[in-house]
Amino acid sequence: MKILIALPYSPYPVERGTGRLIMNLIDGLSSRHEVILSTMTLSTEDLKRLDEIRRPSVEIAAMVAPHRRSFFHRIFYKLKNIYSSIFHSIPMEVSYAAPEPFLGLIRDTAEAEDVDLVIANYWYLFRLPGLLAGRRVALLTHDLDHLVSRENRGGGKTDQKKSRGFRMRESIEKLAYREYPAIITVTEKDADTLRGMPYLAGKTIIDLPVSMDLDEFSPVIHDRPGGTLLFLGHFSSDFNEDALRYMLDDIFPIILEKSPGTVLRVVGEGIPEDISGRDHDNVVFAGYVRDIRKELGECSAMVLPLRFAGGIRIRMLEAAAMGVPVVSTGEGVSGMGLTDGREYHRGDSPAEFAEKTCSLLLDHKLAEATGKNARAWAEQHISGETYPERLDIMISKLSGTIEKVVE
Repeated sequence: MKILIALPYSPYPVERGTGRLIMNLIDGLSSRHEVILSTMTLSTEDLKRLDEIRRPSVEIAAMVAPHRRSFFHRIFYKLKNIYSSIFHSIPMEVSYAAPEPFLGLIRDTAEAEDVDLVIANYWYLFRLPGLLAGRRVALLTHDLDHLVSRENRGGGKTDQKKSRGFRMRESIEKLAYREYPAIITVTEKDADTLRGMPYLAGKTIIDLPVSMDLDEFSPVIHDRPGGTLLFLGHFSSDFNEDALRYMLDDIFPIILEKSPGTVLRVVGEGIPEDISGRDHDNVVFAGYVRDIRKELGECSAMVLPLRFAGGIRIRMLEAAAMGVPVVSTGEGVSGMGLTDGREYHRGDSPAEFAEKTCSLLLDHKLAEATGKNARAWAEQHISGETYPERLDIMISKLSGTIEKVVE
């Protein structure tokens, strides 16, 4: 089978969890099928780097994002996207992620290669089904951006549900779900959420099997020291920013009272200046790192204090693969099938979260057992060895159902 994966922004080199998920998907599918990645980059240098992932079963159909081609293009597309936002209620982020030239590239590639299936990533590509009439298409939604609960938001932000921008994004996301005959989610919980929506009755909604390279993420790479907590994230995402504020303001002070020498390493881009500019006892803002395995290997435990989010937490999969003990809220691991007290430890209040974290810091045997259990879970559920088989099951479900819709 020939499968086209369409993604607005290049997943390579891997810098975020989304990139890891897509590259694993490409690797899994290409072991048995022909795969074409159609994407955009932000520079010609990044475009050239995509050649590194070409191989006999993987082709690339990519372009530099139109708004990044020159200064003139940046001004032109900014004005064009502002116009679309004001007069057509198309959020600017959608216009930047799915410009007409990119949609045309996907359409032309699908026709030229006569692909059997197009997997479009993100609801930004809501127009794509209309350009691919007669072809099997499915939407892969990485999280339900504007359909997940926001009741637990923190950080003193204005409720996004009241903003015009939020309403526009929510409207486009719902429109995308309506337009695609099949929807792929990254957790069964997200799939159940969509199945429960009346306007999606009768749609094919299935969850994506996930995978990690368990040789690449190996627990034997590093010796695990004591007294260091790791917080991974891309902090331009509202759920990660909220979780960081929650950790710094409500949880970490309690941890320091019980374990004064503990250091919290915050790794990732996009930390707001009002956070990074403050004096935080025992907190290190490490910024972006290219290879997070070193960070995972040199921490005592990872913390995941998310209060709201959809989709799957790739950093949790990476931590499990490397045998890193993790403390998380229930929301942080929702839909992943991990067992509290065995593969991770759950804390849903600041006091509980701090208590579970300190237990891992002070009890080496507990931390070691948790890490081993997490690795065993990874070997059973997300091994790359079984990934092609699991993907073929998903593809067969999609092919049969979408065929009926197209006919």
